[in-house]
Amino acid sequence: MLYKQCNQQGNFVINCFLISEYTILNCLISIVSKMNLLKIFFFSSLLISQTYAGELTVVGEYHGKNIYVQNPYSLEKNEYCVQEVYLNNEILKTPFKSSAFEIDLSTLPLHSQVIIRILFKDDCKPKILNLNVIKTHVKFHFSDFTIDDEKLSWSTTGEKVPGKFFIEKTMHNSWVVIKEIESNGGLGLNHYSIEEIHHSGSNKYRIKFKEGLDHFQYSKVIEYHSKKKAITFSPKKPSDIIKFSDTTDYEVVNLQGNSLLKGRGNSVNVSTITPGIYYLNLDNRTEKIIKR
Repeated sequence: MLYKQCNQQGNFVINCFLISEYTILNCLISIVSKMNLLKIFFFSSLLISQTYAGELTVVGEYHGKNIYVQNPYSLEKNEYCVQEVYLNNEILKTPFKSSAFEIDLSTLPLHSQVIIRILFKDDCKPKILNLNVIKTHVKFHFSDFTIDDEKLSWSTTGEKVPGKFFIEKTMHNSWVVIKEIESNGGLGLNHYSIEEIHHSGSNKYRIKFKEGLDHFQYSKVIEYHSKKKAITFSPKKPSDIIKFSDTTDYEVVNLQGNSLLKGRGNSVNVSTITPGIYYLNLDNRTEKIIKR
């Protein structure tokens, strides 16, 4: 029936029918003149892209009560403000076509973390009417931080939102980030550990936790004394190769403090730098060398 009707009306309608099996957008384009083509593309892009003007995110703790949200209505656009709601990263099927709605938290364990994300259109903003029911007094805290021969281990509580840990170590009188890891998130107890190769003698570590955009908290500083033998090197007046007694992190720095060579290994080739006085950072100390 459709093919017959199209044949009676010519190729113009046939093209529209066949293309409409794949996409409405191509159908719309095929039934307008070239002068209106750009306008249709612009219009269709507005139809198929779901963009939201704002996002409201709250984090708290479940105490046995649900959340109620005020949902404004736009007479001009003939629609309600809220478009999508997520609870702990899962989208909810709660109907939002009303001036107020309830977010059911009853499936959560008591005192578990609550993260609510509300996506809404422009020219409006929803409001959580009883935010106090998920208020938490739990604050982020490093509950434990230990070091042994092979690894660093620490525990935390009160990670209200996922963040990032920066593990720092003192190297040549400066704190240096040696590793970054994402946090697990959650108000309860979280455990972490990383492998670490200590240098000889004293090793000092601390952990920086970044929560949100610009909120940082630091662990206490822990010092670990390694029984490894100190790394030695030769010669002190090299022309090309400096050899180390064991694998080590190294850095060759000029008198202005600029790093010229840096790496990890049991030797370093300094033949490419000009003759003169330099500093060699290795193991847990700094030595002066004279390049010939």
